[in-house]
Amino acid sequence: MDSIISKKWIVLFRKYLGILSLVTFIAAHYSHYYQFQLPTIIFSIILFFILSNIFIARSNYLSSSENFVFLLVLLDLLIIYTVLLFSGGASNPFSILFLVYVVFSAIIFKPLKIVSIVTLSIVAFGSLLIIPSSHSSHHSHHSADFSSHLWGMWIAYSLVSILCSFTITILTKYLKESLEQTEKLKNKQLRLSSLTTLAAGAAHELRTPINTISLCIEDAKYAAKKLENSSEISDQLEIATEEIARCVNIIKNLSLNSGEIEGENLQTINLKEFCYELANQFPNTSSKQIKLTSEIPDSDVSLPYHSVKNALKSLIQNSLESAANVEITISAWVDKKFIYFKVVDTGPGIDQTTLNQLGEPFITTKPTGSGMGLGVFLAKLTATTYGGNLDYKNDFSSGTEVCFYIKRN
Repeated sequence: MDSIISKKWIVLFRKYLGILSLVTFIAAHYSHYYQFQLPTIIFSIILFFILSNIFIARSNYLSSSENFVFLLVLLDLLIIYTVLLFSGGASNPFSILFLVYVVFSAIIFKPLKIVSIVTLSIVAFGSLLIIPSSHSSHHSHHSADFSSHLWGMWIAYSLVSILCSFTITILTKYLKESLEQTEKLKNKQLRLSSLTTLAAGAAHELRTPINTISLCIEDAKYAAKKLENSSEISDQLEIATEEIARCVNIIKNLSLNSGEIEGENLQTINLKEFCYELANQFPNTSSKQIKLTSEIPDSDVSLPYHSVKNALKSLIQNSLESAANVEITISAWVDKKFIYFKVVDTGPGIDQTTLNQLGEPFITTKPTGSGMGLGVFLAKLTATTYGGNLDYKNDFSSGTEVCFYIKRN
């Protein structure tokens, strides 16, 4: 049995069901419409519900046994049937209690058991219409000829029971799948957020030793100039300087991208100006390499400026590094729900295996040592944090297309 319904809920449900049954008897008794031995029936019902609920509350077997709960429901249906049989049969308005158990079963049981409960309730309801009650002073609704009116009542109940059970089963399945998907996304988001926090912390801790190493290299360069035949040493120190500069740049990007994704205030910007500014972030590229479409609207939007800018810069940089002389086209637009940015390149495309993994940390198409595989990951984290996503489309004949979008406001 799925843990949709807890043991405490079942005990509480049956407690109030017992109270409702007692109210049914008392109302029937004092209305003088149905005649029966009230004290004996009331005592039996009270004793059953008290003892069974005490057993359920103290039993550990219930929490792991669907069959036990199924038998409990069958027993409750028998009790309800007996209650109705001694208090007017189907003419008693509380015969709707059968439908309560149909709904209850549709929520917690698997299809076969649901069908069993629905079938049993339909048969029980029909028998109440057929079997005359010896404790009723009026038998007009319990005659053996089973009038067309009674047929209509039984058919109506049958159709409502089947429809309710089917609808609730579908809704329960959908809600369960939605909850599982939401939980997966939540856990993934927590892992991604933890990773960005770790990245920001690592960047902060590494900054000091990197700066110290950089100063030591500069001192070594100065000392090397005093040595004879120091050209080889100077060349090696220049390589070290370049690598240190690369490390500094990586740390800077980690700090910016990781620290600004969550909690950044929205800024109102002009969308077309923002795209022009974004294209100008790459001074070493020719004007033909990065183009803007003419359809970009000249309108103001509110967005997390630095987070979106860093995310798009990473996507454009990936396109630039995909091939020599690659051409990139940037477009942007808005609708009622989202702000969209699209980056399309004429590179060689991405193989399907890598495409399926894009958005995960440390997945990169660059050669070893040329990238950490965090650019797309942080871009996707930015998009999902602000209610959007990152979608890739790949075509080996025309390159790669990536759409970055976030919710408006």
